[in-house]
Amino acid sequence: MISRPWTLAGLSAVYALSRAGEGLGEIAEATGRFRQECDLALWALVGRTPEQALERLNRDAAGEPPAHVPRPSSPTLAAHIEQVHP
Repeated sequence: MISRPWTLAGLSAVYALSRAGEGLGEIAEATGRFRQECDLALWALVGRTPEQALERLNRDAAGEPPAHVPRPSSPTLAAHIEQVHP
């Protein structure tokens, strides 16, 4: 399988088709892609905008490690237990 790079328009189309309730096969046919390519694009879109998904797919294609996304700090379970049961 030879895949070509995704574009913002292509990912936006995958997103719109998915939101409209189209299945993987229909999305692949409508975008002229293989099902596997569309599946990866859909995974990249989970929790991301098409712009963020494109950035992620480009990083993956370049072999770059995932960017660290800082999470809000939260107390550890032990610290929480100490707060609740001093």
